[in-house]
Amino acid sequence: MLNKFDFTAGEYVEAQDKKEQREKGREEAKFYRHLLDSFKRRVADQLVRKDLSRKLGEIDLNTTTLKLREFEFCDPYSLNEYIKQAMEEANEVVDNPPKSVSVNPEQLADMTPSEFVVYIENLKSSLIKD
Repeated sequence: MLNKFDFTAGEYVEAQDKKEQREKGREEAKFYRHLLDSFKRRVADQLVRKDLSRKLGEIDLNTTTLKLREFEFCDPYSLNEYIKQAMEEANEVVDNPPKSVSVNPEQLADMTPSEFVVYIENLKSSLIKD
């Protein structure tokens, strides 16, 4: 007779599988969190460069209606390059990184700086917590 602390072999295997899936999910979340932080930082670094944005004048990044593509080095091509660089960086922090990440740089380039930040933060908040 089983007491409440004994498990069948099937229950034990199922519990082990769930544990491994949670660990895998945490590892993937770590990768994506790092990727998103790195990508956001790369874009933000371009947005605040005074030497690049001089021709746009004084801009409040929190309220501007300018799209990312209107800032130098925030066009779709550049955004795609930042994603590649961020992926390389994120690959270094996990053992088994995802093989590919799907990104639509055209869609991102049509966001304002504040929309971009909110979008990235929303993606991060949907990840499994540490």
